[in-house]
Amino acid sequence: MKSLDEIFDSGVWVPKGKPHNWFIYVAAYFIRPILKVCFRWKIRGVENLEAIGDEPVVYVCNHVSYADPCVHWCAFYGQRRFSRILARHTLFKPVFAQLIARVGAIPVNPDSADRTAVKRAVACLKRGESILIYPEGTRMNKPTKVYHPHAGAVLIANMGHARIVPIGLEGTEKIMPYGKPKFIRFPRVYLNVGKPVDPHDERFESLPKKGRADAIIASIMDEVFRLRDTACG
Repeated sequence: MKSLDEIFDSGVWVPKGKPHNWFIYVAAYFIRPILKVCFRWKIRGVENLEAIGDEPVVYVCNHVSYADPCVHWCAFYGQRRFSRILARHTLFKPVFAQLIARVGAIPVNPDSADRTAVKRAVACLKRGESILIYPEGTRMNKPTKVYHPHAGAVLIANMGHARIVPIGLEGTEKIMPYGKPKFIRFPRVYLNVGKPVDPHDERFESLPKKGRADAIIASIMDEVFRLRDTACG
């Protein structure tokens, strides 16, 4: 069995669209159909995905539920769009760590400057694999939480010479609503894909270098929330 480091540092989706381990096939052909019936996801902005082609990108998305990565993975698998996922390091516990690593998750400590996670994410982009990042760093399903997006997605996109694709996710927060009894609901889920953003776009070049990455991610997250609010049509 491969070690976790070997899995993190190898290509899960290389060559493009051909997974390198049997677990992905199991998840795709047995687990995914069940979840599709349960959550009936709908993707808007498919034309923006088509415009990307085979270009590796950094997806950024709002985060409100433990189910978010699973829904994204399953929905985008049907579109032949595959991505590694930066996941909180505390999720990588024995047994479960092997499972989520084999479907493409890479550990990151959102409370520190995790250089190892950045290097692995950049390496993925250079291999041709896309990356999914939640700039909020944790689930933002508590009404009292203050929102401070992390700029790591911009750093990774710059180092990997990739564009950033905003995604607004709506519906997963209803699966296990905050403050409600802890049983699973089955709402319809929507993913709204925006147009790719180039971190080197001229509209950002005029910004002061100090704090530029924070300003860029703030602008992109504003678009993410707009996409979320219009995801249902």
